[in-house]
Amino acid sequence: MSSWSTWSSTRKPKAPTRASAVETLRQLYIRRPDFADSAYRTFLDNPGARDIEPNDAINDKIALWQGDITTLEVDAIVNAANESLLGGGGVDGAIHSAAGHGLYQECKTLDGCKTGSAKLTGGHDLPAKHIIHAVGPIGYKPKLLGSCYWKSLQICDEHNLKEVAFCCISTGIFGFPNDAAAQIAMANVRQYLERPDTQIERVLFVMFLEKDKHIYREHIGRFFPPVVAPEEEGDTGTSTARGGWHAPMALPNGEKDVSGSRLESNSVELPTALHPEVEPLSTEAPSWQVVSDADYQ
Repeated sequence: MSSWSTWSSTRKPKAPTRASAVETLRQLYIRRPDFADSAYRTFLDNPGARDIEPNDAINDKIALWQGDITTLEVDAIVNAANESLLGGGGVDGAIHSAAGHGLYQECKTLDGCKTGSAKLTGGHDLPAKHIIHAVGPIGYKPKLLGSCYWKSLQICDEHNLKEVAFCCISTGIFGFPNDAAAQIAMANVRQYLERPDTQIERVLFVMFLEKDKHIYREHIGRFFPPVVAPEEEGDTGTSTARGGWHAPMALPNGEKDVSGSRLESNSVELPTALHPEVEPLSTEAPSWQVVSDADYQ
């Protein structure tokens, strides 16, 4: 049995965790200057972030949380569903089990869901108010995986759902590499949160496995870097992020520290091969891909 299957057959009910009780990424950067420094260096070391700039407001919408997604008290959790929407193994089975038979009955009325898309149901016996059932691809199909995240976020805005928690979609038995899946998830969420019309206030990346926790922590700075601001005049040793994070002035690869919240446009380049408004940097497929409305009408 998978680790999720083993967990779902032996678990005891847990007290719900409210989204507001989970530390945001901005708060984490303040509390852990060492983590903020590592995240900032990750940002600088990755080429191509011409669409990414450090943003406190966005970082305050993001949270990393390891645990049982069925215990989260949020507007919506995202289920890694199959095309039938009638339950399956892994986290899909765990969510159906915890939500109760009413979820199965509602899903029967939805006539399934195509890969790369998502559909909404009630939360039934879960603390979450709703469940977004996103059907991820089997195997390495980046556009379809990215579409799952984009469609799920669109559903949130369409139904005024301000808090959403994502499990790791298409990893495990669906065979999508965990590292690439995490980067696709973060890339699409970051791009979506740049939209001026979104009403989403909190996005939680939920990790059940220890390896996924390490993957998200490794790459989070690439897509959600900490904000760096200059120290008061006269300080020659450090710069500081809003909230008290101090970063060394000497940065890797000869990069210079920034004087405000935005890096120089040529300091970091991030592949955006599927972004409809940006010319691809390379004809080769990047390790992650971003999708937007133009790709899935």
